Amino acid sequence: MAAESLGIGSCYIGDIMENYEKHQKLLSLPEWTFPIAMLVMGYYTDKQPVVKPRFDKEYIVFQDSYRRLDDRELEDMFAEKSKKYNPDNSYKAANLGQFMYAKKTAQTLAER
Repeated sequence: MAAESLGIGSCYIGDIMENYEKHQKLLSLPEWTFPIAMLVMGYYTDKQPVVKPRFDKEYIVFQDSYRRLDDRELEDMFAEKSKKYNPDNSYKAANLGQFMYAKKTAQTLAER
């Protein structure tokens, strides 16, 4: 928040561990060094970032204890994201969840 107040943006790189070999080489890390997190920071260009839509709080904020969402709630939660899902995709994924998994692991479901 302090960086943001100074006009400095940040981006958490979530696949640093999944692709550690690439990052180890890119950053010239010693052989036994394993990167677990990366936070990239910098000043914005003239174009300000667009805030991505987030899930409604009812699906992610719970009071006093965690509550498992039922199938209907999960469908409602992912309804907007599912509209963007293309069933004719190169990963042969049958739904948005399979698509995101295949995209993250870069494999088709036939390869599993």
